[in-house]
Amino acid sequence: MKARRYMRYFLLWSIFIGIIQPAIAQTPVVRLVGQSIYGHDSLRYVLNDTTGYTYSGSRGSNMATATHLYDTSTRWKVQAAVKSPLLKWQRIYNGADRISSHTVQEYVGNGWRNRLKYEYKYLSSGNYDSVSEWRWDTVALSWSLRRVQVYVYKPGNILDTIKWFKPTPGGLIDEGKDVYQYTSGNLTNHALYIWNDSLTKWDTWEEEFFNYNLSGKLDTYTIHRINTATLITSPSVREVYQYGANGKTSSHWYYYWYAPAQRWEGSYWHYYTYDANNYTDVETINYWDIAAQQWGPQSRMHYYYDMNNNVTDIIEKRFVFPNYVEYRKRTWTYNLLNNIKSYRKYDWLAATAYWMPERSNESQVLYYYEGENTSVPIEQTKLAGNIKLYPNPAMGNMINIEIENPAGDSADVMMYDITGRLIKRQTLTVNNGVIQLPINELASGQYYVSISHAGKEMTKTLSIAR
Repeated sequence: MKARRYMRYFLLWSIFIGIIQPAIAQTPVVRLVGQSIYGHDSLRYVLNDTTGYTYSGSRGSNMATATHLYDTSTRWKVQAAVKSPLLKWQRIYNGADRISSHTVQEYVGNGWRNRLKYEYKYLSSGNYDSVSEWRWDTVALSWSLRRVQVYVYKPGNILDTIKWFKPTPGGLIDEGKDVYQYTSGNLTNHALYIWNDSLTKWDTWEEEFFNYNLSGKLDTYTIHRINTATLITSPSVREVYQYGANGKTSSHWYYYWYAPAQRWEGSYWHYYTYDANNYTDVETINYWDIAAQQWGPQSRMHYYYDMNNNVTDIIEKRFVFPNYVEYRKRTWTYNLLNNIKSYRKYDWLAATAYWMPERSNESQVLYYYEGENTSVPIEQTKLAGNIKLYPNPAMGNMINIEIENPAGDSADVMMYDITGRLIKRQTLTVNNGVIQLPINELASGQYYVSISHAGKEMTKTLSIAR
């Protein structure tokens, strides 16, 4: 069997560069024009890496969803104060501001050379139809098709299967497939299958199992992976969740499968307490002591927020018997529009009782926005006034969308899950400025609701807690 791990690498790489999910057709709120990464050598910050973004039209960045609708993104490496081009990403969009092609170039010699290209086709629903991966042939100086993903959906635009094909002189042939199964609207199983050329059959490469409690919240997540020698899948890792009265995670356990004893062994246990605003206050991490077969203290993460509930500091304290002592700190600052301006990492120096910038190549990240490092709104098509979603969180089968200053008697409503996948689209009546949106088929979780009305648009976040 040809164990094609690179299929998974392609998926992870695509997620990393932000192209595996369709660009949400929503009005961006800012333009992130650059970010720079600094190292620290115990004496000073030194610029190591910087990335710049260019945009056209009304496209920009939605920092809340990490959606960057740039035309070009260029990364430079900085060494000895010399800035050298490294990688460039170029995008072309369709009329709905969804990516139709994404090209990756690398700087070789004294110029840019093609490296990868992804082409996207969409269904009328806005969901993926297919994604094609091309590699640049440096000998023939032309694009060579390497892989095609085809998406298949169940009724209601629910993802059923992603089929992977590879090109041959005779056409596309099977290479792999991702299959998704659901129960009561919740994803319960995801399996990755690899086509076995030798045995001409599908081999289960990896399986993910999702179990839910009576409230519909994720209870247990388990991964089974293949043994390449026996071609049999066996347990690998497991995560278990428990929730408090506020509906948020109170405990999160990690386990790994200990094959010699045929049992699950603990790895880490995180448990959480929350402040009066229901934001994380303290996250305590315990480790599993294999010899003693019991949990032992490792560290505590203390969260701090500003008046806008933006996290400003996370201070980690490590357990050194008999107390928790300062160990590491992460710090964020924000601009007036609550978009991140800087991220810094510090280590605690006990000898001087001082927070020292972390000695690493990524000790500080600075973010730059259009307009002298301040976020400049470019919401050219934002709805007049405002919209309200209620109840939010929603616990029933219907929510209300209230539009201030309505300018028509209908509106297009689109809902996306947290990955940016379009899961629902309807044209609904605006009655006295209010739209009623049924959500009975949706599981608990976080969603984005985009409302287009009278040629203008706005997006809000909705939580469903059943």
